[in-house]
Amino acid sequence: MTLKISRDSIDLGIVTTNEAAMRAFYQQLLGLEEVGEVPIGKTGRIIKLQCGSSIIKLFVLAELPQNDAAASHYLAATGLRYFTIYISNLRETVEACRAQGVVIVNDIGEPRPGMLAALITDPDGNTVELMETE
Repeated sequence: MTLKISRDSIDLGIVTTNEAAMRAFYQQLLGLEEVGEVPIGKTGRIIKLQCGSSIIKLFVLAELPQNDAAASHYLAATGLRYFTIYISNLRETVEACRAQGVVIVNDIGEPRPGMLAALITDPDGNTVELMETE
């Protein structure tokens, strides 16, 4: 099984509770343009910043995380906690991962209309978000 990559870039997600300083660094200091904001229920929101053909997603939490970097859930601590790969064969990929014993953090779901996503972990426990747009 091989991923069928549908974009030439990845999205990097940085979990934070320090929105002002993170915006100052990425937007004002580095000059990255905000290209969108996505509310994530009671959890918080994602601020999307353009970085070439990639996106840096500042996931601003509504509440403080557990701050347990060893915890397996990607929102358990702040920092670089996950990245996103856009693919066109999400169901096949998740099933292949499951068959190989890969940890499925969040099974396939629809975070917003027209988009499917799943979260898996790599061998070091880093979370990889796989997304497919319909």
